[in-house]
Amino acid sequence: MKLPRIRWRKIGQYLITGILLGLLFLAAAMWYTTTESFQHLVRGRLISAIERATGGRVELGSFHVVPMRFQVEVRNLTIHGKEAAGEVPYVHVDSMLATVNLSAALGARVSFHSLTLEHPVVHIIFYADGSTNQPSPGQKGSGDLQQLFAISIGRLVVQHGELYWQDQRLPLEFTSNDVSANLKYSFLHRRYSGSVAVGKSETHFNGYRPVVWAGQANFAIDRNGVQVQSLKASSGNSRMQASGALLDFHDPVLKANYELNIDLAEAAAILRDPQLKSGRLAVSGSGSWSSSTLAAAGKFDLTGFAAQYEGSAVKNASASGN
Repeated sequence: MKLPRIRWRKIGQYLITGILLGLLFLAAAMWYTTTESFQHLVRGRLISAIERATGGRVELGSFHVVPMRFQVEVRNLTIHGKEAAGEVPYVHVDSMLATVNLSAALGARVSFHSLTLEHPVVHIIFYADGSTNQPSPGQKGSGDLQQLFAISIGRLVVQHGELYWQDQRLPLEFTSNDVSANLKYSFLHRRYSGSVAVGKSETHFNGYRPVVWAGQANFAIDRNGVQVQSLKASSGNSRMQASGALLDFHDPVLKANYELNIDLAEAAAILRDPQLKSGRLAVSGSGSWSSSTLAAAGKFDLTGFAAQYEGSAVKNASASGN
């Protein structure tokens, strides 16, 4: 009768010992993540991963990991492309704060609960031969198509961003939820291909109310231009679908097909126009643009239009045409 009791007592001792050793190992691992050796190791691997994915030369000012919060903080991240010395680099980010999704940390897909970019600057230069300053990834392995990255972000915040498109400056500032993206590169065709999906985004325009929208796109980029196989977006009861191409960066030609279905009451709320009461506008067509030509063809259909301006009112109006 005593043997089973002794056997269970030993099993309990082994179990307690195993738990204590596991806790000790975990504590040692957490301590190691705070050391300079670990920070230097991860910093070097991050630089190598970005250089392999982009083909550019990477500089990193500082890198810090907060293990208990699963946070990574990066400052002064710079990616140099083919631009000349002294020119604004291909990409620069003043600071990046990311909270890692631990459940996906060991997988091939990079996943973040949140990612905040402070003052990211993207600089695209077009040269006389039609090329750009965009670097090309270094080939890895014998295959033609290489997966550069696959990423998902629970919440993406871009603050005080800028896009320099040759000499034109465009501000970038938005907040998006449930963002996913992947990018591949074909060494044979020297072409990028990828997709982007945004579950929910809030975009601010000066003088207007914020626009909440969601969308997805499939695209390809090479030295000849950008091709958008599909672009879909929605905001409230409004929808948009489009496809098109931007050909020849040096002498650009834009071609597009589109379908728009707009809830005018929602648009009036964003534009702060209380006189526009209701209506739905459907527009579809195609168009092309270049420095010397502009062409467009399509049709529209307006239904349920109601508005009141300076004492005159329109109710339940409709119209259609080419």
